[in-house]
Amino acid sequence: MSFLTGSFLFALVAAGGPVLIHLLNKRRHRTVEWAAMEFLREAVRRNKRVMELRDMLLLAMRTLAVILFVLAMAQPYWASGDNDAWSGEPVHAILVIDNSLSMGYTQLDKTLLDVAKEKADEFIGTLPKGSDVSVIPLCDRGRFDPQDVYQTREGAIEAVDAIELVDRDARAGYGAELAAAAAKRGSANPTKRVVFIGDMQERTWASTDLKRYFEELGNVQVVQVSPEKRSNTWVSEFRLQDGVADDQTSAVFLATVSHTGDEERSRLRVTLKIDDLVAEERFVDLQPGQDLQLMFKHRFDVAGTSKEPLFVPATLEVSADHLPQDDYRTIIVPVVAKVPVLFVDQFGESERPRLNRYGETFPLRRLLAPRTSHDPDQKSLVDIRHRIASEVTQDDLKDVRLAVLAGVEAPTPDLVRALREYVEQGGQLFIAAGAEFDPLAWNATAWLDGNGILPAPLKSEALGNVPPPSASQWPSFHLASNTFKDEVFAMQMTDNERSDLLSSPFFYKAVAVDRDGMDKFAEAARKRVEDQRKAFEEHEANERRWAELERAGKLSQEEAAKRKAAREKLGEGTARWLEWSNPLAADDEQLTIEQRIAQTQPRVMGEYDNGAIFAVRRSIGKGKVIMVTTGTFPVWNNVAVDASGSVLLFDRMLRTMLTMSLPSRTLDPINQVQIPLRADDQAARFVIQTPGDPEPHPLQVDALEQGQYALTLRDVGKRGVYRVWRESATGGSPADDKANHEWLKLAINGPSAESKLTSIDAREFAERVEVDGIRWVNADEEISLAGTTYIGHNVWWWLMLMVILLLLGEMVFLALPHIQRELEARAAGKSNPSGTGDDKSSDTKGVAA
Repeated sequence: MSFLTGSFLFALVAAGGPVLIHLLNKRRHRTVEWAAMEFLREAVRRNKRVMELRDMLLLAMRTLAVILFVLAMAQPYWASGDNDAWSGEPVHAILVIDNSLSMGYTQLDKTLLDVAKEKADEFIGTLPKGSDVSVIPLCDRGRFDPQDVYQTREGAIEAVDAIELVDRDARAGYGAELAAAAAKRGSANPTKRVVFIGDMQERTWASTDLKRYFEELGNVQVVQVSPEKRSNTWVSEFRLQDGVADDQTSAVFLATVSHTGDEERSRLRVTLKIDDLVAEERFVDLQPGQDLQLMFKHRFDVAGTSKEPLFVPATLEVSADHLPQDDYRTIIVPVVAKVPVLFVDQFGESERPRLNRYGETFPLRRLLAPRTSHDPDQKSLVDIRHRIASEVTQDDLKDVRLAVLAGVEAPTPDLVRALREYVEQGGQLFIAAGAEFDPLAWNATAWLDGNGILPAPLKSEALGNVPPPSASQWPSFHLASNTFKDEVFAMQMTDNERSDLLSSPFFYKAVAVDRDGMDKFAEAARKRVEDQRKAFEEHEANERRWAELERAGKLSQEEAAKRKAAREKLGEGTARWLEWSNPLAADDEQLTIEQRIAQTQPRVMGEYDNGAIFAVRRSIGKGKVIMVTTGTFPVWNNVAVDASGSVLLFDRMLRTMLTMSLPSRTLDPINQVQIPLRADDQAARFVIQTPGDPEPHPLQVDALEQGQYALTLRDVGKRGVYRVWRESATGGSPADDKANHEWLKLAINGPSAESKLTSIDAREFAERVEVDGIRWVNADEEISLAGTTYIGHNVWWWLMLMVILLLLGEMVFLALPHIQRELEARAAGKSNPSGTGDDKSSDTKGVAA
C-alpha cells in the first residue's frame, strides 16, 4: 500500500484522543452508606455491565472513525505492476504534441500534425472512464498551465483538434518539464501515462539534459509520425543588404535557398515580391544539400522620412513542395528619402581636402555616403552633418539616427550630457579613437562610473605608437579572428574568407580598455538596478494607494501633493526631445533584474591578437554605444587602405547601428507584441489581419499604468505579414480602404534550421535519452495503456463514507436511552391517565430512571 499524501499519516496519533478522553472522564465512585438506597444496589449492579459495554462500543466507534478519516485523507492506493489498465482504473494521460514548423510536412493531403492529432484522438478514445487528460502543445511557450486538465473525452479531443501549427522550433526538454509539472499539479490520479507525439526532429532532441528531464516522468511513450526520409526546399535567409532602402538607388536583397533530399530540384521558380506584387522571377537548379546564394535588386518609387519611414513588405518565395510553410520569407523594408547622420571630429566643416586636411570621420563618411561621380548634386541616402565637439547642440541631434565621434581629443561635459540623453531615447552612438584622442581625458569626462557615454572605462596608457613618416617597419599587432562572434560582424562569406578578412589588417596604435573597471562596473550595476527596481515598486504601490483614495473621494491635498512630487521625481532625467521613436523598443521596466544587468553590461565584440579589446559595446536606455579602440586613418592602422577590404568591419558596424535606430518590423515568433499608442490613437478602433486569414479581427486597446495605452497583438506565431488598420476619422470600417487606413505592418519568420528535416530513429533516441522503460511507437502502432497502474486511489471515498456512517451510528447509539425513556414515559402515561397513583412507586421509578 502507498499513500498519495502520506505526510498526513502523522495524524494517526489523534486516534488515541478518544481513549485518552475516556480514561480522563472515567467515573470514580465513592462509597456512601445509605440505608434508603440499599434496595437499588441490585439494579445498579445489573445496569453497570450494560453501561460498560456501551462505553466500549462508543470508544471503538470513535477511535475507528478517527483512523479511517486519517487514512482517507492520506489517500491509499496499490500498485498493480506493469500491466494494462485491465481493471478499468482511470488514468491521468499527458499528451505532448509537437506543433513546430516541420510538423506541417504534407503527405496524401494530410500534414504530420493531422496524423499526430489522429493518434492522440485514438488514444483518448481508449482511456478508461473517469480518466483525466492534459494536452500540451510543445511550441505554445508560456501559455500552458499545468493545472489545465480535461475530465471528459470530448473536451480533451476538442483541445487536441484546436492545436495549430506555429513557425517555431521544438525543444523536447521543455516539453518534458511541462509534462512533469502537469503530472504533479494537474491531477490527483497517481496512474500517469505520458505520450510524446511528433516527427522526432534531430533539433528537437538535441538537448544534453534529456536524461534528467525524462527520469522523473516514469511511464513514457514516444510516437514517431514522420516518414523515414523527407526532402525539402526552403528559403533559409532573406535580408536587405544595407538594412534600409531609399528611392534614389536600387535596394539590394540577399537570399539563400536551401535543398535537402535524394533528388535535385530542376527549374525551381524563385520570386521576389514587393508589397504582394511580383518584382522579379528566376529559375534555378538545386542539388541535394546545396545552399544557393542569390542577389536581387529593386528600386522603390516612394519613400518616407526619417521621422516616419515608409514600411514595405518584401517576400522571397520558391515553388511549393511538401512543406509549404517555409517556402517563403518576408521582411518589412524601411524606405526613407534621407537619414540624417551626425559626424563629429577634430575639424568639422573646417577640414580642407585641397590641403590634405581631413577629419577622422572622413573614411566613415565615405562608407555611408560614397561618391560614385564628381557630380556635387549626387543624391545619397545619408544626410551628412559635420561638426566639431564644441559646436554640437541638441538641435543637431534631435532628428539624427546615428552619431559618429572619431578623433575627438575629449568631449565637453555639455556634449556628453546631450549624447547620453540622445542614446537613452534610442539613438545610436559610434565612437572611434584616432588623431589626438586622449583616453585619460575621455575617462574623466565621458565614463563617469558608467553614467557617461563610454561603453567601458579606458586605461591612461595606449597600446603601441604611431610610426614616424621615415619608418619603413614598425611594431604592429593584428585582429584575433576567433573572437569576432558578435552578430554585427555576420557576413555572407565562407569561414576562410572571413578569417582572411579579419587577420589581414595590422594596427600600430590603440587605446586600452580597462577590464578590471568593467568587472567593478558590473558589480555596481547590479546594486544600482536593484535600487531602481525597488524604488519603482514602491512608487507603483503608492500609485495604487493614491488611486484607491481618489476613487473613494478621500485623497487629501497633502496626498495629492505627494503624488505630484513623486511623479515629477520619477520623470526627472527622462529626456523626450528626440523627434523620432521606436515604439517596439524593449522597455527596461518589463525586464527582470538579471536581464537588465546583462543588457547594460559592456560586451566585448572583438579582440586583438595581444588580448586587448578592439571593439566594445553597451546598451544605454533604448540605444546602444559601440567604441572602436583604434583610429580610421593609416597613421593608426591600415584598415582604410587594406586591399582585402577589411574596411568592411567599419561599414558593418555603422550600417547595423543605422538599421537598429529604425523601428524593427521583422520579428521572430513571439507570444505577444505590445505597441504603445499616442494620445490621439487611444480612442481609435483597430483591426488586425493575420497570415492566412482573409477577414480582419478587432483589436482591444489595453490601459497601462499612469494613463498610458497600448495595442497588444497576441499569438504572433505564424509566418507572414500581420496588418493592423486604424479606423478613419470619418468612420466606416478600417478594412474598407486598406491603403489609406493601414497603420502597422509586422513580418514574422521562424528559425531556418527547423526546415532541415532530419529525424532520429529508435536507436539514436535511446542513446540520447539514456532512460530505460521509454517505449518507441511507430506511426502504424497503437499507443498502449501498459504500465504501472495504481488501483484503489478512490478508496478514500469509501473510507470517508464509513467515517460518516460511524458518526451516524454513534449518534443513534447515544440517542437510544433517551428514546427508550420517552417510550416508557408515554407507556406510563397511558396506564395512568389521571396522573394519580402510589407516590412511593412513582418516586422509585424516577430514581431508577
